[in-house]
Amino acid sequence: MRKPPAPRETSRPRHRTRERAKHLLVHRANGGIHNAAIALRLVTERLPSGGTFPPDTASFVAAGVRGTASAARALQLLGALVGLESASALRDADAFVDDIEKILHAESRRHGIKLEMKVVDHGSAHPEIPVEALAEILVTALSAVEATTPNSILKIRARESTAASGAPLALDIDVSPGTA
Repeated sequence: MRKPPAPRETSRPRHRTRERAKHLLVHRANGGIHNAAIALRLVTERLPSGGTFPPDTASFVAAGVRGTASAARALQLLGALVGLESASALRDADAFVDDIEKILHAESRRHGIKLEMKVVDHGSAHPEIPVEALAEILVTALSAVEATTPNSILKIRARESTAASGAPLALDIDVSPGTA
């Protein structure tokens, strides 16, 4: 089910950042699916014609599950960016936040920036975080990465929001010059 279209962005840099976020999420989903496929192929190649499974079969299956879960999270974030309504709010956003952090660290390295990211526990006041809110956090933080000059230190702190907007998390962003 599609949500009503969001107002058009007038800022071209923000639009480019959203497009970059979409690209990074597609790349992450593809990687997760690829990792799952490799793990499952290894499992099927090692299946015995009869008898018991080799002891490491469980680790290959677990790798496949992790790859599939990573791809699913990336696709949920991508869906939120393109306007698909999420089926439910997340009760445990930790895995999504970890994924966002990994994406931001990779982009920071690509831009020659040192990223220091800290996510404060959002506590019981907001036990559920909508996927749409996490997707917007990704775009906002990615925008900060893109606006930061190389050799700088970018500090991003996600904290519980105190805004009346109802957003569960807010970002504090600080940039300082790095050492040459």
